[in-house]
Amino acid sequence: MGSLVTSSIRLFTRLFSASEWFLSKLLAYRRKFLYVGILSASIKGAVVSWVDVILANVATASVYIASGTADVDGMEGTLASQRENEAILAASQLPCKPI
Repeated sequence: MGSLVTSSIRLFTRLFSASEWFLSKLLAYRRKFLYVGILSASIKGAVVSWVDVILANVATASVYIASGTADVDGMEGTLASQRENEAILAASQLPCKPI
């Protein structure tokens, strides 16, 4: 298990070694896609972009690495799906600078 965590940390570090650049690009894409989503949405509600899904996955990966586990709370099935959906909804509610 230790080698899995160590290799995960190395991979995560490589992926986000230029984290400022990576996050600034992600947030710029998010701003553009939210603007398009708001303009094209016929129903009022949360607009969720693909960037929100990536941000939620980055947050989840950070928790896994920080805790040293591959599965938080041992959730499976419906509970895991609900947790993932809540993480995406939380990411979609992050503030955004207008274009």
